Amino acid sequence: MLYHLPKNALIIGGLSILLVACNSRQQSPGSNTSENNSEIKSQMDSLASKAQNLIGSASCTTDQQCHSIGFGEKPCGGFYEYKIFSDLNTDVPQLKTIVGEYNSLSKKWNRQSDAISDCMMLLQPELSCKDQTCQIK
Repeated sequence: MLYHLPKNALIIGGLSILLVACNSRQQSPGSNTSENNSEIKSQMDSLASKAQNLIGSASCTTDQQCHSIGFGEKPCGGFYEYKIFSDLNTDVPQLKTIVGEYNSLSKKWNRQSDAISDCMMLLQPELSCKDQTCQIK
Protein backbone atom coordinates (compact mmCIF):
# COMPACT_ATOMS: atom_id res chain seq x y z
CA MET A 1 0.00 0.00 0.00
CA LEU A 2 1.38 3.39 -0.98
CA TYR A 3 0.81 6.41 1.28
CA HIS A 4 0.88 9.95 0.00
CA LEU A 5 2.03 12.54 2.50
CA PRO A 6 1.29 16.21 2.01
CA LYS A 7 4.23 18.13 0.60
CA ASN A 8 4.37 20.35 3.73
CA ALA A 9 4.75 17.29 5.98
CA LEU A 10 7.74 16.11 3.96
CA ILE A 11 9.37 19.53 4.12
CA ILE A 12 8.78 19.86 7.88
CA GLY A 13 10.04 16.33 8.48
CA GLY A 14 13.17 16.96 6.43
CA LEU A 15 13.89 20.23 8.21
CA SER A 16 13.39 18.57 11.60
CA ILE A 17 15.95 15.90 10.76
CA LEU A 18 18.35 18.56 9.50
CA LEU A 19 17.97 20.63 12.68
CA VAL A 20 18.58 17.63 14.92
CA ALA A 21 21.63 16.64 12.89
CA CYS A 22 23.06 20.15 12.96
CA ASN A 23 22.39 20.60 16.65
CA SER A 24 24.00 17.37 17.81
CA ARG A 25 27.55 17.77 19.01
CA GLN A 26 30.30 15.24 18.95
CA GLN A 27 32.18 15.15 22.20
CA SER A 28 35.53 13.53 22.51
CA PRO A 29 35.57 10.50 24.81
CA GLY A 30 36.10 11.50 28.41
CA SER A 31 35.11 15.14 27.93
CA ASN A 32 32.55 16.40 30.38
CA THR A 33 30.98 19.68 29.35
CA SER A 34 29.12 20.20 32.63
CA GLU A 35 32.38 19.90 34.60
CA ASN A 36 34.11 22.27 32.16
CA ASN A 37 31.24 24.76 32.47
CA SER A 38 31.34 24.46 36.25
CA GLU A 39 35.06 25.24 36.25
CA ILE A 40 34.54 28.18 33.88
CA LYS A 41 31.75 29.57 36.09
CA SER A 42 33.98 29.22 39.15
CA GLN A 43 36.77 31.15 37.42
CA MET A 44 34.27 33.80 36.29
CA ASP A 45 32.96 34.20 39.85
CA SER A 46 36.51 34.67 41.12
CA LEU A 47 37.32 37.25 38.44
CA ALA A 48 34.05 39.12 39.09
CA SER A 49 34.97 39.39 42.78
CA LYS A 50 38.45 40.63 41.92
CA ALA A 51 37.03 43.24 39.55
CA GLN A 52 34.54 44.47 42.13
CA ASN A 53 37.25 44.67 44.80
CA LEU A 54 39.41 46.75 42.45
CA ILE A 55 36.52 49.08 41.65
CA GLY A 56 35.58 49.52 45.29
CA SER A 57 33.31 52.48 45.93
CA ALA A 58 34.23 54.30 42.66
CA SER A 59 34.98 57.48 44.59
CA CYS A 60 35.69 60.60 42.57
CA THR A 61 36.15 64.34 42.69
CA THR A 62 35.45 65.14 39.00
CA ASP A 63 33.35 63.71 36.16
CA GLN A 64 36.53 63.01 34.16
CA GLN A 65 37.58 60.34 36.68
CA CYS A 66 34.45 58.26 35.97
CA HIS A 67 34.54 55.44 33.42
CA SER A 68 32.69 52.26 32.53
CA ILE A 69 33.83 48.93 31.15
CA GLY A 70 31.77 46.25 29.39
CA PHE A 71 31.36 43.17 31.56
CA GLY A 72 30.11 39.75 30.45
CA GLU A 73 29.74 38.86 26.77
CA LYS A 74 26.22 38.19 25.53
CA PRO A 75 25.84 35.27 23.10
CA CYS A 76 24.46 37.70 20.48
CA GLY A 77 27.24 40.20 21.08
CA GLY A 78 27.54 43.17 23.36
CA PHE A 79 27.75 43.17 27.13
CA TYR A 80 25.45 42.05 29.92
CA GLU A 81 26.37 45.12 31.96
CA TYR A 82 28.82 47.95 32.37
CA LYS A 83 30.89 48.24 35.54
CA ILE A 84 31.34 51.82 36.69
CA PHE A 85 34.69 52.79 38.16
CA SER A 86 36.85 55.79 38.98
CA ASP A 87 40.45 56.08 37.85
CA LEU A 88 41.16 57.95 41.08
CA ASN A 89 41.71 54.81 43.17
CA THR A 90 41.45 51.97 40.63
CA ASP A 91 44.39 50.18 39.03
CA VAL A 92 42.91 50.58 35.54
CA PRO A 93 45.38 48.32 33.65
CA GLN A 94 44.79 45.53 36.17
CA LEU A 95 41.01 46.02 35.96
CA LYS A 96 41.14 45.85 32.15
CA THR A 97 43.14 42.61 32.34
CA ILE A 98 40.70 41.01 34.77
CA VAL A 99 37.65 42.13 32.80
CA GLY A 100 39.27 40.90 29.57
CA GLU A 101 39.81 37.46 31.12
CA TYR A 102 36.25 37.45 32.46
CA ASN A 103 34.81 38.38 29.06
CA SER A 104 36.85 35.67 27.31
CA LEU A 105 35.57 33.06 29.76
CA SER A 106 32.04 34.41 29.38
CA LYS A 107 32.25 33.97 25.61
CA LYS A 108 33.63 30.42 26.07
CA TRP A 109 30.86 29.55 28.53
CA ASN A 110 28.25 30.87 26.10
CA ARG A 111 29.56 28.59 23.34
CA GLN A 112 29.86 25.48 25.51
CA SER A 113 26.49 25.86 27.19
CA ASP A 114 24.54 26.97 24.09
CA ALA A 115 23.55 30.08 26.05
CA ILE A 116 20.95 32.46 24.71
CA SER A 117 20.20 36.03 25.68
CA ASP A 118 17.78 38.82 24.91
CA CYS A 119 20.18 40.24 22.25
CA MET A 120 19.40 43.78 23.43
CA MET A 121 22.44 46.00 23.06
CA LEU A 122 23.24 48.00 26.16
CA LEU A 123 24.52 51.47 25.49
CA GLN A 124 27.57 52.60 27.36
CA PRO A 125 26.24 54.77 30.19
CA GLU A 126 26.90 58.46 30.57
CA LEU A 127 28.55 59.06 33.92
CA SER A 128 29.04 61.87 36.38
CA CYS A 129 30.67 62.36 39.74
CA LYS A 130 27.83 62.94 42.16
CA ASP A 131 28.24 62.95 45.95
CA GLN A 132 31.90 61.96 45.38
CA THR A 133 30.86 58.69 43.66
CA CYS A 134 30.78 57.81 39.96
CA GLN A 135 27.17 57.33 38.95
CA ILE A 136 25.04 57.00 35.84
CA LYS A 137 23.62 60.40 34.80
